[in-house]
Amino acid sequence: MTEVLLIVPITKLEISPKLDPISLIVNRTVQVTCASDFGRPTPVIDRFMDSATNDESDDVNITHLSEVTTMSDNVTISTLTVKPYNPDHNTRLYCSGNNGGSRVFSSMKPSINILFGPSQPEFNFNGSVVGGSIVALSGKSLLLTCTSIAYPSPSFTWTYPGGTTTGQNVVITSIDTMHEGNYTCSARNTMTPSIGSVRSETSNALIFVQVNVPIMYVEIVTPESKIVFL
Repeated sequence: MTEVLLIVPITKLEISPKLDPISLIVNRTVQVTCASDFGRPTPVIDRFMDSATNDESDDVNITHLSEVTTMSDNVTISTLTVKPYNPDHNTRLYCSGNNGGSRVFSSMKPSINILFGPSQPEFNFNGSVVGGSIVALSGKSLLLTCTSIAYPSPSFTWTYPGGTTTGQNVVITSIDTMHEGNYTCSARNTMTPSIGSVRSETSNALIFVQVNVPIMYVEIVTPESKIVFL
């Protein structure tokens, strides 16, 4: 008696999580699944990272990062383990499969939204990036700007002699020697990924502000004359 093998081609592939974009925290390992509908025999499922060009041959095959499991109801699940990096931002994930019929593509092709914490803050003073220390003149105004790269964008907090403030800028309208010392900028953001737990990161940097006090007058003193003020 000849055994007849009934081939049931898959017709659908679904990526999970069903989100577009999928937000992922940089350098944190996550798993993204691609599941078929009922199919027999077990389909071959390939995983790709779309290079954002119109040429499919430029897409990166990342099937080696996945593991295939077939459930009792003949549903095949490909589990992709991936650790995203900054260059992966705005690329797209998709899967394709075949078990004897036509090649099937996932119904979604979600883009990757890379989340990352603040870079080391930098200081801007008088239109230039500065570090270490700067010199301010007593009685004049001081404007220091703090910048840091993060996604999502960070919030900023300053601590300095005599006070604290929030925002990218610290402004002192009339600086005095009491304001001399270390000025610390803290950049902080909160990342909410599509997979995994919420994470907050903070990056700090400091700069020393030296306050110089100009002379107010000059005294000329001689044994034969009175004091002369200039």
